[in-house]
Amino acid sequence: MKRILSILAIILAAAFVAGGSLYAQDRILITGRVTNSGDPSNPPITDGGIHIFGYLTVAEGRDAYKAAKAAKESFAPGVVIESRVDAQGYYEIKLPGTGAILFWYEYMSDVEPQLVEVRGRHEIDCKMDLKIQLEASKVTAGDGKRLEVEPPEPEGNKLPVIASWPLPDDRRGKPDARLGVMTYVLDSNHQDTLEFRQAIVMDGKDYRETQLRRMGYRQERDTLLGLSRFYPELTRELEYVKIQDTVFLDPPSKRVYVEAKMWMEDYNMVYYTGQQQIIDTRRMRRPMRFLDYTLKSNDLDFKDYERKAQREFVNAESKLDIKFLVGKAQVDLKDSTSAAQLEALRRTIKGTLTEESSIKQFYIYGTASPEGNYAKNMSLAKDRMAYIRKEVLTQMPKYVQERAYSETHSRVATWEELADLLHADSLKREEAAVREIIERFPNSMDQQGYKIRQLPYFKTIIQDHLAMLRSVDFKYVVEVFRELTPDEIMDRYNNNKDFHNGTNGKEFTSYEFWVLMQRIKDPGELEAICKRAIRFAELQHDDWPLPYNILAVSKIKRWEADTTILAPFVNETMRVNYSERQMSGLWKLFNPDPVVANQVVMMLLGEHYQRAVEIAEMLRDLPQYKELRAIARCLAGYFKPGKPGAGEIYDLLHESSPRNAVVMDLAMRYWSFLPEEIEALDPEDPVTDYLKAQYVSKKALDEGTGFEFWDQKVQDQAIWDLSRAFNKDEKMVEIADGDFDMNEQLFKLAKKEHETPNSVLPVGYGDIPDPTVPKKELTEEEKRAIIMKANNHPEEMTDEEWAIYDEISGF
Repeated sequence: MKRILSILAIILAAAFVAGGSLYAQDRILITGRVTNSGDPSNPPITDGGIHIFGYLTVAEGRDAYKAAKAAKESFAPGVVIESRVDAQGYYEIKLPGTGAILFWYEYMSDVEPQLVEVRGRHEIDCKMDLKIQLEASKVTAGDGKRLEVEPPEPEGNKLPVIASWPLPDDRRGKPDARLGVMTYVLDSNHQDTLEFRQAIVMDGKDYRETQLRRMGYRQERDTLLGLSRFYPELTRELEYVKIQDTVFLDPPSKRVYVEAKMWMEDYNMVYYTGQQQIIDTRRMRRPMRFLDYTLKSNDLDFKDYERKAQREFVNAESKLDIKFLVGKAQVDLKDSTSAAQLEALRRTIKGTLTEESSIKQFYIYGTASPEGNYAKNMSLAKDRMAYIRKEVLTQMPKYVQERAYSETHSRVATWEELADLLHADSLKREEAAVREIIERFPNSMDQQGYKIRQLPYFKTIIQDHLAMLRSVDFKYVVEVFRELTPDEIMDRYNNNKDFHNGTNGKEFTSYEFWVLMQRIKDPGELEAICKRAIRFAELQHDDWPLPYNILAVSKIKRWEADTTILAPFVNETMRVNYSERQMSGLWKLFNPDPVVANQVVMMLLGEHYQRAVEIAEMLRDLPQYKELRAIARCLAGYFKPGKPGAGEIYDLLHESSPRNAVVMDLAMRYWSFLPEEIEALDPEDPVTDYLKAQYVSKKALDEGTGFEFWDQKVQDQAIWDLSRAFNKDEKMVEIADGDFDMNEQLFKLAKKEHETPNSVLPVGYGDIPDPTVPKKELTEEEKRAIIMKANNHPEEMTDEEWAIYDEISGF
């Protein structure tokens, strides 16, 4: 900065001596905004690290551009007109229309400077790739001091925000002033304020006394005075303001910005304001990101949740072959078949009337042949059905008769039905004759019968078929109290569409659902049956956790989160497997441990880490869930060295897999164990390469060693390892970009090496083969083209072209 100030002094002196010769050219006002293209929300760059240098000619700008690219920290910008950005990232500068502007970022040497030719434009925006504009742990404050922020590491769904904000030396507190700090949370687009957080108010001794007097000694009139008593008194010796707050993140991966504003005021005016970004949750510490674990589902025992069979209606029917005396409503007992059928009907009724079943409905359908007078036939059919009904009722006790619903239906068959029977037997001649008579006498069944009886084959063929039209059907509905066998239930599910789909009022009983949930193997069908069982149980006011748990298990196996399924069966006011006697005298079990464990898994899958840990505590006395509880605490961020239970969790998970040994030792900072443990991992796994680089980075961070002080061999190896991880799995780029434990400079160099091999590491490093194609010799024309491009369009030059330019231009 001293160099820059001295240059500005030279510029002013030169301008004075030249009598304004620098301003001889016509100038235009140029405005624009500088933003961070490395951040998806493209926020403005507002800190003091951004410099905007204006040059009267493009040639001067190009010289400065080359010097800026070659410089590591600072460079001499030459004779410039300088501008700075305001709080929104906007700047103004006056330059000739043929000039150029150089945008340079002071604090990060790897941020590419940008040279833009004016070309008569009045508006020039600039986008610079700063990734996260400010380091999460070191944010520029004022006068060279830095905002110190504790590494952002969520605990459950809570993100602790702990920072020390230094006061600028020339704006220290004083006894007659008030200092205030407001913390607030912005959305991922850096536009909307999601919530205002903690307000800090510190009053000087004189200010507090005067303010109280001005409020008539009524503290409630000063809304901020009540907050100020919780903080130290404002004095000139105060150097830092401590910010301590907690932001709730749901899910923990949600990206937000935590910012704060500071102001100082005396009795007359606000004499200082400041604004800082404290945390960008895109880049946080997540030490258990690569924890090797499985989330197992837990089944309930079917035997413990069996439901008993209920009374249900079973349809049954039988066809009776009973012959009546000609012209009478009496059974021909001389006919052995009729007598046997009548006896079978009596046995059926008596066999149905047991302690476990009873006839609830019965229906009798009788059909008479059309032979003879139609009216007499209809009357006779009714009488015969009444006869059968009487036979049925005489077999029933009176109390069953009174409660059974019955219907009789009688009719006379038509001659068309006779024609259909003849057709079925391929008697085409006889069928044609019958149909011809029906067509001649369409309105009289008696006339049809008269003509048909005159047919020559009436007695030999037709009479036999008329006998087939005489029938009696007896159907009945029985209420049975018995368990259908599992095979019967599956048969009903597979072959009855209404029961299969739950349509037309057909639904299974709880017992039948209990059988189906054990027998159905297709996951989709099982989920559908469970949902139907849940609806049925709710209608019956039956607290039946079995179908809920099976549905939850099905989703867990697909790694799907739905925390609402099991919520009704997890009651944190009761212990696990708590039994309570109900008014009915039966015992009810609360909080079955498999249900509680599955709810913990659901919470973890849904990233509700804090709730997962809270519910997992219900299982603390059950050893079979020790690993689940440990995983929950690790994923939630509650596992930290020195915290209660950390040693037990470490011992449990460290031995669970080779990768977990590395993850747990990285978290515990056991540096001496890690090199050997990392070497034992799968060399083809991209996570192995990532952990190698993370180990070096995290150890350096813990020791306070900056990247620029790393041993060159260590630097190169870390870049190589991380770039290998990127080459194997592109997702690792995003993970490293948001990993607080991964050094930002290391990440950027590894990404560059990943995108352009040998751009950072020398050719042949690691397992990169040496080029087999010899270096191409450039022609004089190609050399001139590179020189012209460097002079006219330096912003388009690649690193390789700059290297060639330096070689052929003599630099």
